[in-house]
Formats: sequence, C-alpha cells, structure tokens
Amino acid sequence: MLVPSLALVPCLADGAFAGTPEDEAQRLDDLLYFVTELDQGWDPLLAEMAQTVAAVPAPGTAVRTVRDRAAWSRAETLFAAGDASHEERCLELYDLLAADAVDADRKRDASRRGADIYIRRGDSMEKAGNEEGALDAFMKAVDRAPEYEEPYRKVGELGLSQVAVKEQAQDFDGALALLGEVRQRIDAGLAAVHPTVVAAKARGEAILSSTGVLTVRFIAAERLARVKGQRTDFRTGTLTLAPLDGGATPPQVDAASGRRVRAARYRCTARGAGGSATFEREVDVPSSGTSMALPALIPEGMVYVPAGGGAPAFLCDRTEVSNAAYQPFAASSGASSAGGSPGDAVAGVAHTDARRYATWAGKELPTLDQWTHAAFGAPRATSPRWPWGETDKQDGVHVHAGSSPGPVDAYPAGASRADCLNMAGNVHEWLSNGFFIGGSYGTNSFTVTFGLSQPLSDGSTEWTADVLRDRIPTPEVWDTLSIDDKIRREAYRMKPEEVDAFTQQIGFRCVISLE
Repeated sequence: MLVPSLALVPCLADGAFAGTPEDEAQRLDDLLYFVTELDQGWDPLLAEMAQTVAAVPAPGTAVRTVRDRAAWSRAETLFAAGDASHEERCLELYDLLAADAVDADRKRDASRRGADIYIRRGDSMEKAGNEEGALDAFMKAVDRAPEYEEPYRKVGELGLSQVAVKEQAQDFDGALALLGEVRQRIDAGLAAVHPTVVAAKARGEAILSSTGVLTVRFIAAERLARVKGQRTDFRTGTLTLAPLDGGATPPQVDAASGRRVRAARYRCTARGAGGSATFEREVDVPSSGTSMALPALIPEGMVYVPAGGGAPAFLCDRTEVSNAAYQPFAASSGASSAGGSPGDAVAGVAHTDARRYATWAGKELPTLDQWTHAAFGAPRATSPRWPWGETDKQDGVHVHAGSSPGPVDAYPAGASRADCLNMAGNVHEWLSNGFFIGGSYGTNSFTVTFGLSQPLSDGSTEWTADVLRDRIPTPEVWDTLSIDDKIRREAYRMKPEEVDAFTQQIGFRCVISLE
C-alpha cells in the first residue's frame, strides 16, 4: 500500500492545484482513510495537508475540516499513549487546532488538551524538584485553559516560591517581573480574597518598599571623547555595589542598565573597557530610587575628584605633566621647556604654553578652587594641613625638594585624598588665570609671614601666606589686583626681573570640568 506523499498532489506547472478545494478535500479524506487503517504515514500526510491548506486558493472549510480530523486523531492517539517523547508533537498538533480549527468546539477541546499536557508535565517536574520548570508548565496550562482552576493555585504557590528565590539572590528586578507574570494569571482566575492572591499582592508591596532603582547618568561624553590618549569607557562597563550596612551584596550589573537593589548605602565601584581607571563613590539608594552621575570616560592618568564644599566634581591629572607627555606638543607647536628626564615633571613652561597644551590635549588648566579641591578635598579648604593629612612633611617621603624637578609619580605617601601626587613640592603649578601655586622643589618654606608696608583696609599689618593655598601672581596678574591685594602680596609675587628664575620651577597639571 502506498504511503501518502507530496507526489500524489496534482499540481499545475505554476503551483496552482488542478482540482477545486472540494476535490482536494476528497483526495485528502481518501488518503486519511488508508493512513488510519494502516496506522502509518501520519507525518507525511499531515505535512501534505498543511501544504495544501497553504497552497489552495481560498481553501474554505472543506480542506481544513479534513486536516482538523487528521490532526485531532493523530494527537489523541499520541496523548493516550502517555509517552513523554511524543509530548512536543502532541502540543504542535493541539496548538495548530486551537489556533486554526474550523469548529469552535474543537478549538476549545484542543486548548484543553494542551493544558492537560502541561499539567501532567508540571506535576512531574514538581515531584522532581524542578520548581522553575513546573511553574512555567502550569502557567502555560492556565494560558491554554483559563477555565481550569487547579493550575491557578499551582501558579500562585510555585510563583511565590520562585519569587523568594530571586529575592534571596538579590535579583529584585527579576522577582518583580516574575511576580507580575504570576499575578496577571492568578488575579484573573482566583478571587481577590484568595490567600494566594493576597500573599502575592503583599509580596510585591514589600519588595517595592524595601528596594530602589539605581540608574547611571553618564556625563560629559562629548567633552571627554576629545581628550587625547587611552581612556576607560564606563558606558560599556560594570558596577559593583558593596553594602555599607553589612547586608547582602547584589550581583554585578552593567553600568548602562538600571538595577533595583535593597534600599541601603553602598560603596559603588565602576570599571570600564579600554583602560585601567576606576570610579568609586558612596551612594544612598532609597526606595524611591536614585540616579548616580558617572563620567562617560576617564582618560588614562586622570582621577575623579568628587563634589565637595558646594563645588562640582571634575577630573584631574593624577600627576603633573611630565617631559614625556609634553614633548609631542612641544615638537608640533614650538613651545619650550627646561628639559629633563622623560618621567620628571616638565618645568620652565610659560603660562601661555601651558594653556595651549591643555587645549591641545582636550583639557584645561585648573582654577584655584579646583586645584585646592583636588589637594585638600574641598575648594580653599583650611584643613588638613597637607594634601596627605596632618602628618608633618618629610622630604623624600611626602615632598620632593632638591635642585631640579623629580619624577611625577614618585612619593605616593604624599597623595591627596583624591589620589593626586606632588601637590606639595616638586614644581609650582599654573592656574587658569595666570597665578601659580603648590610650592616648588627649590624651597622647603610653605608658609611665609609678611610685615606689610602699610595697613590693609581692615587695619591688619601682617599677612601669613600659605604656598599650598595662596597663589602667587605673575607681573601681568599683579597689575589687575585690588589695592589691598597688592599690599598683601607686595613681597609674595613674581617680579618682572624674576620671571625667568621663577618660570624655571613652574610646571602644571590639567583638569576637565564635568558639569
């Protein structure tokens, strides 16, 4: 006896069928008789029927009705066998009928049969301890047969259990998403006062009240992208959150993605691609959520200086500009310096050249507020005494002093709280407005008291200058000062005849304003 195949379908050259839809229905019905009698050739027949339904113009109900009888008969036989290896084929046939059967009763019966398969599968998985798989099966059962009550109860019980698993893993976004799927089903199938519905609602409210969403706001992307050299890109990086209250640690998260975490205070560390810079700060996450500003990029060799004392955050060179870093600019621009070893701080740089270098590098010279902020933790802060703290300065440990500039990355014990090096000693440093600050390698005196030639407007006759906090004016800047400032700084300035000597000890570092 022949097994039905596509070769039996009478087609014309252009793919159209030679007979009418009724002819095709009769032909397929005849084939169904032989397949049923032989109990073989089901899959080829069903495939042929599917192609016929798709190919016959306006097949109407005749062809589909035959297809429905064949699909139902085959699915019922497989279902009755109870062989798990046939479940997927059963589901394919039942889902086909549920979506496209001619008869509405058959559609309903096929949906119920699909639900029966998923209930059977869910029971088996639950007994095996696979709660996650069982929950998925019972949810699919509910979706196929909304009139069945038992799957709703199972969805509620297993759903709440799996939500608890996600909470334990600190996956609160996943917990709420799953709870939403569970509630979408049980709210439709169980009474509002049903214990499972009440428990699910309370669970959602508890998660929302005890967690908050932390999002990242990337700042200054365009400005930072102009900086020369290697950089760390946090937009493709990760965030690690360390809870300061000793609570559970949330999983690492992509920086570009918001994440719901337990409401608490965290130390947040961001790491990115392309460089070694890290970003670290403390952040409070309330249940209402919060947004954390993060530089889109941090150029290599720069550090993040957090906001403080009412001043905004910015990026600052960790070290003074070295001879090696300055040389490419000098070669292209004709700017000069005092020269020296590649790793030593560049010195002997005119203010105009320092400003041109900063622009060339995509940066800027710091203001007084930025420089003192990087050195002491807040603009113009009076404490700590030194960038590293209150410990007295020690040559060769905290401060470089000698006859020439030293290495820019030496004396890590003298780092400021922002991790900037050599902010006391080594070279004076240019500020954006033409003053310089910071103390040079040529002196160990960081404070000087001056007896004034005439009293200031407040009657003072003395003024104590702090080299680390009080900037020294150049002759051009001196001319712009007020009378009181001129009296105060009369002996504390670069005089015209001293320009060359002073400039030999002046270098600089750069900053980038973020907001």
